[in-house]
Amino acid sequence: MAQSDILRVNRDSQDKLLKYIDAAYQVRDEGWQLRTRLEEVDRAYMRESDNSAEQRKAQIANKAGDKTKLQNIQVPMVMEDVESTVGFLTNVFLTDYPIFKFISDPDKQDIALMWNTLVGEDQIYFGWNGHLNVAFRSGAKYNFAPIEIDWCKRRRYKPVNGTGKGGVQLEQVTWEGNRIQSLDPYNLIYDPRVPIHEVHQRGEFVGYIKQMSRIELKMYFADLGEERLKNDVAAFTAGDWGVQYYVPPINPNVTLKNANWAQGAFDWTKWAFGAAQNHIAYKNMYTVVILYARLMPYEFGIQAPRDQTPDIWKLVAVNGIMIYAQPMPNAHDMLPIIIAQPKVDIESLSHQVKAQAENQLPFQEMTTALWNARLSAARRRATDRMLYNPLLVDPDHINSPNPAAKIPIRPTAYGRKLEEAVYVLPFEDRESAMYLQDAEGVARWGMRVSGRNNTSIGQYQKGNKLQDEFNETMANAGQQDRTHALMWEVNTFTPLKTIMKSNYLQFTPDGVKRYNRTEEQMVNVDITKIRKAEAEFEVGDGLLPVQKLARTDVMSSAMQWIQNDPELRAGYNLPPMFSYMMKVQGVDKLTKFEKPDQQRQYEQQVAAWRSTAIEYSKLIGKPMGENKVFMPEDIAKVIGPMPPPPQTGTPNPNATTP
Repeated sequence: MAQSDILRVNRDSQDKLLKYIDAAYQVRDEGWQLRTRLEEVDRAYMRESDNSAEQRKAQIANKAGDKTKLQNIQVPMVMEDVESTVGFLTNVFLTDYPIFKFISDPDKQDIALMWNTLVGEDQIYFGWNGHLNVAFRSGAKYNFAPIEIDWCKRRRYKPVNGTGKGGVQLEQVTWEGNRIQSLDPYNLIYDPRVPIHEVHQRGEFVGYIKQMSRIELKMYFADLGEERLKNDVAAFTAGDWGVQYYVPPINPNVTLKNANWAQGAFDWTKWAFGAAQNHIAYKNMYTVVILYARLMPYEFGIQAPRDQTPDIWKLVAVNGIMIYAQPMPNAHDMLPIIIAQPKVDIESLSHQVKAQAENQLPFQEMTTALWNARLSAARRRATDRMLYNPLLVDPDHINSPNPAAKIPIRPTAYGRKLEEAVYVLPFEDRESAMYLQDAEGVARWGMRVSGRNNTSIGQYQKGNKLQDEFNETMANAGQQDRTHALMWEVNTFTPLKTIMKSNYLQFTPDGVKRYNRTEEQMVNVDITKIRKAEAEFEVGDGLLPVQKLARTDVMSSAMQWIQNDPELRAGYNLPPMFSYMMKVQGVDKLTKFEKPDQQRQYEQQVAAWRSTAIEYSKLIGKPMGENKVFMPEDIAKVIGPMPPPPQTGTPNPNATTP
């Protein structure tokens, strides 16, 4: 009997599970004030930290068309540092297809092709690269980047020949594969009692909150399948509950309301009348909680085969109504949400470890203050602070915004010195020029904190260096970025690849056919054959730049040595070596133009035959003994016919034939 056939989650058990979800939601931010920290970083990243009255007035004046008002500047040091790291990690991990490669023994290359086809097409179909890029940014900004990897089934349609319109009909198929998506740190629920980067291994629960419209929710219910609880109508009609989706108020140029802002923004009752409204009283937006938790069913009154053994369960609740509660029999036994933490310190520090952006924040604030001090001096020069006698000068005239306006004096000033009516306060601007130099010095300290130099962020650097000196300088400047990449590989991508591989082995159905974009061919995936073979991810799947991994400068010198040394040349197969060296430098698909071994052997035999024939042709017309003269037809008798073309293997059609 299947496990789902004897699983019983009654109403009382559902209420207990809802209380568990609410408790997990309440504890997520307890003691850490995580959302406050995230908002502070995001305001610095978006340069929205200045809420002073002076800044707001200047901003309003600029928007109204008055460009003479000087706004305060917020130096983008946090954004520059974050995006430099994001760009480095993107180039390291996300520029290949697939981004995670499998390798195997040479005699099992067909297995590796199946693996890489599965990974590569899931990468494209589920948009891994975009989600991982967002995760890299979260890691640099918050030192906190949640990533979900889950086995997902999606319905899709493909056109097939039939009797439909145009002779084509649509056939429904199911795409099954690993979905990787970056999660919103503001709406993450996780177990704070364990180290952040070990929540997937040691944590009791981890999940997230999201909002869905009624149409999206219906589609989501369909994807959950028939194993969901029969509470669809109750969920669609349920009111608000204690769990709220959080929208951080960061950018004031965007109108932000409360978490339920969309409830009145798109009202379905404006076009649904009569029976449609009476059928189900839909809401416009729903708050959905997806929680993965290690539960003992017995504690919740759930009848299950292993009711007193902790198993991983997937729980889904909508507006306080349980929709889904099923165990997840995963072979990897890990929660399918990994929280990446690029900077890891001792366990007791946990969230106290500052993110990369937080380390840069004081330098941005100091540099911003120095720049704004310079702007304050500029405003002072432009606005002329003065004293005036309102009995002698009309205040409306003295405060006129027109810089060319004439200022009349009152009749009471007749016969008196003008200095008695207006006195301009002297202003000496001697030190403000030094503010910019100080700001540059503070900015350089900020770069030192992040381990960068001008060249590493794309800026010109004065001075002459030899190539080796420049390479050494740039290598030292990239140490922190390489450390970040290493921690991403060890703490995040290693367990992610473990979960990914386990899911493929456990859930991939038989008869899957996928197109491999590198080999440009359709691949039949034999999952039974895959399960019998051992295959692992390639160690160098982007952990360091390919030039560092392959040392192409050394390989270029080695190619020259091999060409000049017959003994070395005889010991290496040069064409594959050349193709590999070009590939790691970005020139791909050269292997398609490599000649097969049979063709190369055939060409060597033909070349040797021709060389021998040329030598014998020099004997034509010369005596051979017994009063005979060497004739052209005698050449074939001596050296034999030209070697026949190879019978096995298909020569590359792009290769040159003799």
